[in-house]
Amino acid sequence: MNKILYIGTLYGSALLQFLLMPLFVEVVGKASFGEYIFYFTIVNWLAFASTLGTQTKIRQLFVLGELKKLKVAILISFSFTFTVAILSFFFLFFYLNYSIAVVIILVLLTIATSYISLVNAFLIADDKIFSSALNQLFFSVIPVGVYLILCMYFTLSYSTRFVLSITLAFFILYKYYSYFSVAFFNAKIKAEDFRASVKDNVKIGVNSLFDKIISQGDKLAVGWIFGFEVLAIYAIGSQISNVLQMTLKAFFIFLEQKIFKKSEGVLSELLLSLFISLIICFLIYMVINSFFLVLFDEEYLYVLNILPFQFVIVYLRSISGVQFTMDLVSEQHKRNVIVQYFFLILVLIYIYTDYRNMDIILFVKIMALMSLLSNVTNFSLRWLKK
Repeated sequence: MNKILYIGTLYGSALLQFLLMPLFVEVVGKASFGEYIFYFTIVNWLAFASTLGTQTKIRQLFVLGELKKLKVAILISFSFTFTVAILSFFFLFFYLNYSIAVVIILVLLTIATSYISLVNAFLIADDKIFSSALNQLFFSVIPVGVYLILCMYFTLSYSTRFVLSITLAFFILYKYYSYFSVAFFNAKIKAEDFRASVKDNVKIGVNSLFDKIISQGDKLAVGWIFGFEVLAIYAIGSQISNVLQMTLKAFFIFLEQKIFKKSEGVLSELLLSLFISLIICFLIYMVINSFFLVLFDEEYLYVLNILPFQFVIVYLRSISGVQFTMDLVSEQHKRNVIVQYFFLILVLIYIYTDYRNMDIILFVKIMALMSLLSNVTNFSLRWLKK
């Protein structure tokens, strides 16, 4: 029942995002939507630096009952967040010359995003998965809906959506602050405990960085190479692909706990999940392809040309995440990381040397090919080792 509620809430969240997106794009405009996505991508990068894989550590340590290690992980996360907040403030204000209002909003949203992700990690590990899905709904969907309602009566900047997210995050964190009380757990912490925990963050963070480059770095690259208007089209495809991401997350989040516990039958359940999610992926694309022009203007029709490749990237990203979790438990994570970064470096070199002659279709094809090659190579090496 818990699984059904979780999947249903995630789908509801994804559906609402999909339905609200055309209205949001129409209200803010094509260029402003691209700028909005650009800022949001910056926040996601800063939030990644603030946690550096702590979510995975929480899910693993909470399940295993390692309270002492969990305390260290939370304390390190606090220090990461404080450091990133200070450095990002000075970088955005003094180096990029953003206005003080924009900088404050981006820094506060970074902190909010970071700790909402940590709360969700605790909830998932504590088998309160439905609550985790509700948090995601409130934090990501409700602010957009409220913003659109307010725009019916007032002329508001899209930054209002960020402010609403920050406000909602405060109430969510207040409700679940007890999870962070583990940081005050009475256990003697030694310097080597912190060093070991930081090493774990680096180990997980290196893989998370690869995923972040694929899921967020692509938007920065598109904005830099092609401009905000093309980024708006690309971002619409990414937002639609989020429907597929929700599907895969619903399947794999339960599987992850079994991997951490080293339960039997993980591989067969993984293959079944991949098969079912592939069918769902096809059905989602067919539905979106049929109703796209009902929701969006013809000027965004180009989204349908890049959407299949974005679906492939999301699908392969999810598989890569499961492979890394399996490698992390079996202490074979280095192979996964080496393979991923090998293909990533090749792609970055190619994009950097030929970006002037590149269009958005070629860009997304290259990203999809890289994801495919890294996954196939990792899977082949695992199979050969066995």
